[in-house]
Amino acid sequence: MPYCNKIPTGKEISPALLSIHAEYDYYPLPTNEITIFVTNKSSKEYTCGDEYSIAYYNEKNKSWESLPVNPIREDMLWIISSYQSNRMQTIHIYTDITPNRPGKYRIYKSFNNDTEVAFAEFEMVDNKGVRKLMDILVDIIRKYPKADTIHENFSTACQRYDGDTIEVGLINNAMPYQEMFRRKILNYSALDFGKIEPPQPLPFTTTSDTMGISMKTEKTVYPVGTKEITVIISNNNSRTLFFGVDYGIARKKGDEWIALNTSTVFNSLGIGVEKGRNYDFKAWMYNLVNDNKPGTYKIYKRIGFDGSRKEWYMSAEFRIE
Repeated sequence: MPYCNKIPTGKEISPALLSIHAEYDYYPLPTNEITIFVTNKSSKEYTCGDEYSIAYYNEKNKSWESLPVNPIREDMLWIISSYQSNRMQTIHIYTDITPNRPGKYRIYKSFNNDTEVAFAEFEMVDNKGVRKLMDILVDIIRKYPKADTIHENFSTACQRYDGDTIEVGLINNAMPYQEMFRRKILNYSALDFGKIEPPQPLPFTTTSDTMGISMKTEKTVYPVGTKEITVIISNNNSRTLFFGVDYGIARKKGDEWIALNTSTVFNSLGIGVEKGRNYDFKAWMYNLVNDNKPGTYKIYKRIGFDGSRKEWYMSAEFRIE
């Protein structure tokens, strides 16, 4: 049967020598497993067993309360050798005995015959706490300069209907960028970055000149590192054009055009361009999350006539050299 293991009272080990940390800094209340990592950063050898203690910080009483733990029947000796030796342990939380409460928790482990102790601290959050994490997330991102990868790569964040999950939209959601987000912004276990999609060829054709309508870039060649491209759409058709502010970027690879990372969130504005008029817009290249190496590129955009369901894709080619 689970039992409440007392909080160890050995000498606290400096995190500079040996650290314990949970996989995430925050967890939703339904969580029933926590993985911890023990890292030896010193020249000293540490030993311990599988045994551990869990405690919850009672804000009202200003004290740490022991929680039920799994009884260790066959305790295995851990020998954590010097310099960056790591161990991992997954710990079950008995929510059926003691329901999780919002607040701070610690997982303690004793070392070297119970003479020393270290702990991993993390926090459990309810739905209200998740909303606070959302505010923290947005506030931290706003403090990053626009020229930083974090700022450029962030698109959206919202609390899912289940109340526990935060959906995060990244321009480029490849694993290194997800890890960067957790490291620099918010390390919450219930972040959902969506499915990682590898670069895909465009599934449609585009045209730069049709029916008296043309699309071109301000220049035909741009230097490596160019941040934005000015695009001009000219309408010499008798009908009024109608389109949104969204656009895409693609790079030519062999005979295919490979779509690059761009924002999927735009203002829902409708733009009308009458006969004989031009419309200019700036396309951001997202250099910090795209490998915009020398080559042939194009900005593409879905176009239609006002009052018609017919749509097609226009594009403007250019080179980066």
